[in-house]
Amino acid sequence: MRQEIARKAQPGYSAGMRVDPRIQACVDRMRQRAVDRDGAMQRVLAIRRGRFAEVWPDYFSDRIPTSIVANYVDVTARDLAASVAPLPTLACSAGAMNSDADVRRAERKNRIGTYYWRCSSLQTQMKYGADQYLTYGFMPMWVEPDYERNMPVIHIDDPVGTYYELDRWFCVRRYVHTWKADRYELCSFFPEYENRILRDEYGYERESQMTDVVRYIDENIVMIWLPEMGDLVVASYYHMMPSAPVVIALRPGVEIDPRGQFDDVLWVQLAKTMMASLMMEAGEKAVQAPIVAPSDVNRLPIGPDALLITDSPQGVGRVPFQIPNDAFMLEQQLTTELSTGAGYPDARLGAAPPGGTTGRGV
Repeated sequence: MRQEIARKAQPGYSAGMRVDPRIQACVDRMRQRAVDRDGAMQRVLAIRRGRFAEVWPDYFSDRIPTSIVANYVDVTARDLAASVAPLPTLACSAGAMNSDADVRRAERKNRIGTYYWRCSSLQTQMKYGADQYLTYGFMPMWVEPDYERNMPVIHIDDPVGTYYELDRWFCVRRYVHTWKADRYELCSFFPEYENRILRDEYGYERESQMTDVVRYIDENIVMIWLPEMGDLVVASYYHMMPSAPVVIALRPGVEIDPRGQFDDVLWVQLAKTMMASLMMEAGEKAVQAPIVAPSDVNRLPIGPDALLITDSPQGVGRVPFQIPNDAFMLEQQLTTELSTGAGYPDARLGAAPPGGTTGRGV
């Protein structure tokens, strides 16, 4: 029976053919429905990578091409992900757990599950997956069979370019993941299609080094195709599971559509960046302000020990550049809004809470 399942699940179903138009239409519908979510994910991704000018080009110039303050969103996401990433303790049970045989079976299950986790590098993947879960609001995980080791392998996908449909029990019916892949790296995965991946239908080498890849999973099949090559299917197999081998970990919220933890604080990060730029500009103008001198001064020595003699009681000085105190209060308020909106208390940065101590510096 095991050999029969392995034979049926081997890649080859529709490999080398075109993807079914009905499946392609379903994928297009899922992508069209998630346009707003894709835009929000691209914004937060640009901020995490420090590309502020891509999101707000009107607020930056060649003189200040990016933010001059710490990337609060990225720092917060990394720190919170480190707290969420550790795997839980695996505690399987068998039967009523009131006999030695049940305890031995439970221990065997724990060893098997731990072995699956270790072979899937799940502890390492969770460090990345927890970050994605907080940033984008959900984390997709799918299971792939490894017939050489006769075991399942767990994968965590990037939520960017991921689309899914859930049934009324919140189980995944269809799952699509799209990404950009290097052509030469793709050839190492599918050497039988090397010529079609690297060259067009006329035999000329393709201009772009990257190409789109689509992975589709439903209740019956797992399939990978290349849209640039006329939706060429390069791999597919029946997973022989009663349902799609995909789980979507959704971040709790008031709606099913996932929403990242930092979607609302991006604009506060921009305001804090703008305030820092204005404060720097104010300091520069204060230093470069015009010098006021009385009428009896016709020479202005420059230097730390320069001597200037004048009869005016006001002396010589620069024109005062007044900065309202509300500007400093606004900057502190923006910092508070950042920590509140991101769910990241100041105490994690070492700031003392009101009426208490943190032991910082001990």
